[in-house]
Order: sequence, then C-alpha cells, then structure tokens
Amino acid sequence: MHTHYVNSTKHMAKLNPGYDVHHFEGNVYKNLSNKNPDTRFMDFSVKEKMFTFFLINGCLKGTPEHHMTEKIVNNNPWTKPITVYGYDDTWGILGDPYEAETLCVEEHNMGQVASVGVSNLGFFSREEPISEPLKANPDPETGDYDAEKTYVAFVVGDGDALYDVKGNMFNEMLQRVEECKDTTCYPLIWSISPQLIHVAPYWLQWFYEKALQTGRDYFILPPSGDLYAYPSRMSGDDRMNFVKNTERDCELLSTSGTMAWEWFYSWEHAIESYFPLYSDKNTVKGFFAIDVPYPIPIVAFKGHYKFIDGNSVLFKPLADWMKTDGSHSPLPFPDPKDNMEPA
Repeated sequence: MHTHYVNSTKHMAKLNPGYDVHHFEGNVYKNLSNKNPDTRFMDFSVKEKMFTFFLINGCLKGTPEHHMTEKIVNNNPWTKPITVYGYDDTWGILGDPYEAETLCVEEHNMGQVASVGVSNLGFFSREEPISEPLKANPDPETGDYDAEKTYVAFVVGDGDALYDVKGNMFNEMLQRVEECKDTTCYPLIWSISPQLIHVAPYWLQWFYEKALQTGRDYFILPPSGDLYAYPSRMSGDDRMNFVKNTERDCELLSTSGTMAWEWFYSWEHAIESYFPLYSDKNTVKGFFAIDVPYPIPIVAFKGHYKFIDGNSVLFKPLADWMKTDGSHSPLPFPDPKDNMEPA
C-alpha cells in the first residue's frame, strides 16, 4: 500500500463514514446502520491526489482500522501537521473527540478541513491561490479604553466548514449587505476558513468584496487557526508549523484574530506552551476561546481574559459566561441599523 499509493499522494482525506450516531428520534438513537459515502467531495479528492479512505473505526484504539490509520500517518510524504479533508464525526455521541482529527492518533499530528458535502471544489480550486493580503475594512475607532464600559463583539461562527461558507454564510452575507444599505450597521465579525486561500480563492475574494460594501464587516480565523485542530496537543515541530501557517493565514486575510479550540482539560497547557509561540512575530493579537465539548468552567481563567506575554489577549470561553441553569446571558441580537460602539 505504502510503496504503490501513499508516495503518489499529496494529502489525506476521509469520506464521511460509518454509523450515524447523531440521528435521533425523540431521545432514542435510531438508524445505526452504515451510510453511503458522500460523493460530492470526490472531484476535489481526485484532482488533489488525496489518499482517501473509508474506515469506520479508524480512530478507535485497539481496532484493526485504527492500527491501519496509525500506519498511514507514520508512513507518508505529507507536510505536518497533516491536513485531513472530508469530515469524520462517526462516533460523536458525547461530544466529538475525533472530529478535529488531532486526537485520532497517538502522534496528534492531524487537523481537519471540513469539506465533505461540497461539490465542484475541483473546479473552484483551479484558480491561482491568493498570494497577496486581501483588502479589509480599516479597524474601527474605539477611542481610549474605558473600564466602566462593556465591550461586545458579535462573531458569526462555523466558518471552518466549507459547506457552511458555501451555503449559510453566503446567504447571510447577502442579507447583511442588503440590510446595511444606506445606513451604518453595527460591526460584525465573520470566522472564515483560511483553506479557501487555495481551495476556493474566488469565494474568499467575494466575501471580502461584500464586507467592503458595508464598511463594518471583518474576518477572523475559525477554530483553531490554519486547521480545525487542537494545536496545543501537537508535538513541538508540528505545533510550531501550525503557528507559522496560522500567522501566514492572518497576513493573507488581513486579520489579527482567530478563534481558539481546545479540549476542556488542555487550556492550562495551551496557555503555557502554545499561545506564547505567537508572541515573537506578534501577528495574532486576539484569541477567542471556545470550550470543547462541555460547558465546564476553565480553572486556567481567573477573569474574562488573559494576556499572553503582553502582546496578545486570550478571551474567556463562552461556557464560563453561562448562567447556572445552563442558559446564556440575555444579550439580544441587535438591529443592523443600531449604531453600536465597536468592540
């Protein structure tokens, strides 16, 4: 397998495999039968010469499929951390431990690009990758910091998933442009996959052009930067490569922020050994944390934010802002025509 196939490929990909454990009827799991692979992704997989496979138990330790996955991960010519296209949430019953791919193998050297279910990527990726920074709206004027004020930023999430970018985000941006005609809208931040730099450059350019029309829309990287991953769990070299790739993405997307995605028990380790790696270049100035996958308070956070080596800020996960009954604080989504203070 390795001699004849792996060395001829450039990336790894997984077709959305296996048992649909997310399917509910009432409170009972239903339809735990094998699903068919989603073939809409196949044109891109073939064009990019991806090593594509379908292993239901590929991330479950002790299984033959996991042994094969480990063998693939340890014998290949791919750059590290390994980019895994497709999407694997096969065993996401209590959270999705393998969804981001990093925890799938002992090497912790993988990250995901959620790309299953998206057709025609083979066509959209024919355009030359973006190589110069995109034109973004200038930073809003915030004035001097006032400790008596509460500063709020609204972020449209799920921009890591290419199917959401092509579907929901596309329609939401059209709606946003229409609602912001002839008025000054409140500032809005969108998370958007940096993989579009080469997977679908035209999509990325389109979103930036629409943002310029409103004058109040901005972009940050989705969890956890370059890939949907848990970067603090990676080895030293892979982690450093992840940082460099994320910094490059920020430069091309003309942004200085990213959402941060860590497993709930990894934050202290990430604060000590991962986030400070961004300080030397000082490209990424803001990390918007997300707790995964449970609303458990993070002991590493004593306040609402944490300074990282004096150069950047890590903002507290939303889970810690929840009320004791599990509901969120009552922050009504504003009318687009409200001229709010920018965050």
